[in-house]
Amino acid sequence: MLGERLRRAREKKKLTQEHIAKYLGITRPAYTQYESGLRKPDPDTLAKLATLFDVSVDWLITGDDAAHDISTEEREFLRWVDEHVGDVFFHDFAESTDEQRKSFLETMRILWEIERRKQDKQ
Repeated sequence: MLGERLRRAREKKKLTQEHIAKYLGITRPAYTQYESGLRKPDPDTLAKLATLFDVSVDWLITGDDAAHDISTEEREFLRWVDEHVGDVFFHDFAESTDEQRKSFLETMRILWEIERRKQDKQ
């Protein structure tokens, strides 16, 4: 579950919930709700957490161990998603299921790849 993966990643980095909350610009109780599963982070917050924990968004969402370590390419993708989506585009992301989130990220990855190919041709 997402909350459990957030807790494990935070503990692996030896960070407190207070530290994460300050990094995200939210209260500690709000972050605690992410770890407890009472609240789901929006796409921008997921990207920030993945970057902080040095994991992929895919791993946070799916728990797929193959996606655990984040690559340079994954960091570029997360920055691109943050730049193009941020808090505006997918405002109800927090209410989405894990499967809907996974589909959204897969779609964003396809769009990112298309944009990268266009830039490579220029």
